[in-house]
Amino acid sequence: MKSRIFGIVILIFGLILLAYSIMNKSEEEEEGSSNATSKDVEYGKISTEFNQNKFTYGEEVDLLQELKECDSAAVNDKDPLKPACSPRFFRFFPLENNTTLKNSFILLIKSTVRGSETRKIKIFKREKGVLVLVNGFNGNLIERKKSTTKYDDLIIRFGNRFKNTLYHYNCLFSWNGSQYQFKSCEDIDDRKVKTEFKDSMNIEIKKMLETEHYLF
Repeated sequence: MKSRIFGIVILIFGLILLAYSIMNKSEEEEEGSSNATSKDVEYGKISTEFNQNKFTYGEEVDLLQELKECDSAAVNDKDPLKPACSPRFFRFFPLENNTTLKNSFILLIKSTVRGSETRKIKIFKREKGVLVLVNGFNGNLIERKKSTTKYDDLIIRFGNRFKNTLYHYNCLFSWNGSQYQFKSCEDIDDRKVKTEFKDSMNIEIKKMLETEHYLF
């Protein structure tokens, strides 16, 4: 009788251990699945070499197809006029920290895609199930900085010709509650704008970005 009771106790104990093991495994799989599409934002300077770029979230192709940004029928990624859904043409950044791309993201598009002379940045947020363009820039994303809101500050680099000379402008954009807004020009040709000139330069450069359609 005692041995039978002891055997039952051992059986119950074994079933408890098995259930605990299965539960832990399920939690680990769920966590792993979340980590596969959710990554921490990397801050600081950003450099993009599209020939070495890779899709890392697992959501990129579906999002490109949803937006009709790429040609799903493309047989290779050699033609920028009919861009394949490839990391050779597109790079994604999360808009918010530690989130998936599904509901908000920054999309960097290589120059020459569909004949564009510059790289493009498009920022999307999902509203009522639909991805909506909240900002567009004819420029290159070169830096990301933490801000006081959950939306980081962005440094975007623009190039503009004046009297046959190409100048580069590194401009700071901050989130205003619904989209990114020009705040200041930080550098011109990689030289800091002096404090005493900043106010006047900001007015002129913002006007140039708007009239030359660098913002859309």
